[in-house]
Amino acid sequence: MENKLLDLIASRITSGIELSDKQVTRLLEELDITLPADYIEFLILFNGYEGSLSDNVYVSLWSLGLLKENNEMYAVKEFAPELFLIGSDGGDTAFCINRENISYVKVPLIGLSLEDATFLGNNFKEFIRAISK
Repeated sequence: MENKLLDLIASRITSGIELSDKQVTRLLEELDITLPADYIEFLILFNGYEGSLSDNVYVSLWSLGLLKENNEMYAVKEFAPELFLIGSDGGDTAFCINRENISYVKVPLIGLSLEDATFLGNNFKEFIRAISK
């Protein structure tokens, strides 16, 4: 992951609960998606984040331990199987990975559908930049 991106994230993030390599491997194996490498790197380094990324921009990027649970809670497989939720804006918008092309998108939590998706980036760096604006 690019140093400037790490600096941006690190300047705004207090690391979540640190996970061992064994825990990371086990939790990733429980997911029904192969996550992008740069997003996995973020999870290993920070294990999620909740707070401001910039003025008036709140974000909750879920920890590795919450990804499976929250996708099940929102019944993503039933309502939007092409999406994998990774967080929210703390309100009615979900941040997701589009399973079809492994891009980052946002969708309304109510109605949860790829049809309503807004593209945010092809990689984690682009995604962070897009949601930081």
